[in-house]
Amino acid sequence: VVDTAKSPFVHLRPVPLGAVTISDPFWAPRRYTNASATLPSQFRHLEETDRLNNFRRAAGKLDAPFVGLYFNDSDVYKWLEAAAWTLAEGPNPELEGMSDTAIAEVADAQRPDGYLNTYFALDKA
Repeated sequence: VVDTAKSPFVHLRPVPLGAVTISDPFWAPRRYTNASATLPSQFRHLEETDRLNNFRRAAGKLDAPFVGLYFNDSDVYKWLEAAAWTLAEGPNPELEGMSDTAIAEVADAQRPDGYLNTYFALDKA
């Protein structure tokens, strides 16, 4: 999201996220499904396909080989982005718990100098 609130050249101004409620019969059910089924299913998939384990491995919590393709970290980041946008709509304890788990694993895997790539951190260092 780009903040153009102070630009003299912009004719349309952004609306604060909290000022919008989507309650129409098309998008509202889909957003509910995303929060209640899709995101939890995708989180389970991150666990089942070892994407989160790659972060645990980079953090030194797990002694196992890297699993998947070298760019697998991006799946975790995109899931976190989707979860964050959904949580911005309101509380969801189940989704908050999953997000907290993913955030903790990412944070623990990050090096003190800021570097974070679960494939290159150990295998190609």
